[in-house]
Amino acid sequence: MAVGEFDAALSELAALDRLEQFSAIAEGILAQNAVNQVRSDERFAQGISRATALLRQSSDEEFLRGIAALFRMGSASKPVMTMVRHATRGQLESPIPPLDRLKDGESRYYAALSLEDLNAPWIAPYCARGIANEETAEKARAGLSRTLLRLLPLDQALELIAVELGKLKFETDEPIESATRRMKRVVAALRPALVSGSVTAGESIGKAIQSFLLSGFTSGVPAAGRALNEFAAESCGFVFDLARTQVATIADPKIYRALGPIRNWMTPPHWSRFVKKTAPAQGLLAILVSAIVLLGRQNVADGELLEALQIFAANRKEAEAIAANIATEHPELPADIREWISKFGRTRSTPVLTSMSEARDAGSDFELAGILVGAASLRSSSPDGEGRGVLRLLEAIDSLATKRGMRVKHQIGDVIPYSPVAHELVGGHRLGIARVKVVAPLVERTAADGSALTVLRAVVEPIGDLA
Repeated sequence: MAVGEFDAALSELAALDRLEQFSAIAEGILAQNAVNQVRSDERFAQGISRATALLRQSSDEEFLRGIAALFRMGSASKPVMTMVRHATRGQLESPIPPLDRLKDGESRYYAALSLEDLNAPWIAPYCARGIANEETAEKARAGLSRTLLRLLPLDQALELIAVELGKLKFETDEPIESATRRMKRVVAALRPALVSGSVTAGESIGKAIQSFLLSGFTSGVPAAGRALNEFAAESCGFVFDLARTQVATIADPKIYRALGPIRNWMTPPHWSRFVKKTAPAQGLLAILVSAIVLLGRQNVADGELLEALQIFAANRKEAEAIAANIATEHPELPADIREWISKFGRTRSTPVLTSMSEARDAGSDFELAGILVGAASLRSSSPDGEGRGVLRLLEAIDSLATKRGMRVKHQIGDVIPYSPVAHELVGGHRLGIARVKVVAPLVERTAADGSALTVLRAVVEPIGDLA
């Protein structure tokens, strides 16, 4: 379609004096899929500039409609999005009106896009409020989630959202069920943001998750039923996504215990059936088992981690059966570790190394391997090496690893042949897996005889079977 067919609209853009005019003209151009045809016309750029200048002269609703129209236009063309972001940056240095001033969910989504590359201090609490308050526009909630997790460590982001969720009051016939469904949608919106970006878990992630999952239930706890099951499944999936993308968290018992209140809201038989039939719960249990086994191979007996098996069981007896099965399926573990696991931590004949931090010589390679994997992830998320301090840290880690003869093998996202010996498969080992995608790379050390010893097995997902 020729630019001439939009000559009148472009001239109107260049002479724009009311913000609502821009929205109407933008809708016409978008309806004809003509953004790329008109973007090179000087009048188009003038229209973007004039619309931006009118934003702060408008009412709250007109401001948001204008922002939404600008970023909807930008979504149709990368060069236009660059133009829009550059033009609007100055208008977004101070807080914008709440998104719920817009009735249209799609407009709320496009308005939320305006925040995605900004760092002003008001944006994180604004996003948390929007994530909690959003009624129906799940794309808008997901966009706000991406922005928030870009700005803050996960534990701090969850704390902000929890504060806002705690303020909600549902004027419905079933307020607790409404709260449960809102919580499920909030958790579901956070999961893609968690796995798609460079997210830092934070120092108090386990506590933050539990407080967050409880925050929406200030007036009572959910009753058994579909809403609770769906919320529980999303919550298990959230912790599963955290563990599979943040390998350092898999040995933190608090992330598993964060699900304890949800477990307690169901009867023991109901919870046991739920865990066995729900893929995210099974995947998370498999990660917990992998953590127990990985530490056991380093002669580390972490009692809190073993006790976390109870989160996935109806009662202690069932947890003990899971532990006994771990010991049976892993004959390669040291004999006293196997005994300790099989008896659910009640006995061990040699001195106990109670955590990774006490492993000393027995686990030092394992700890360094975890740091090395984290460094590899940091380097891949910042390919240009932003920050001299980060570069120096990465170089120091590489130097220490080199002295120990250690190196990372594979990169996150690589597709490689599956090896049960070298890989920890998400969800547990099973037959028929040929190729897998690397979630966390393998770390190996060169022995004195030149052979390669696996220090930390790669965490991998089966191709075509991703959770």
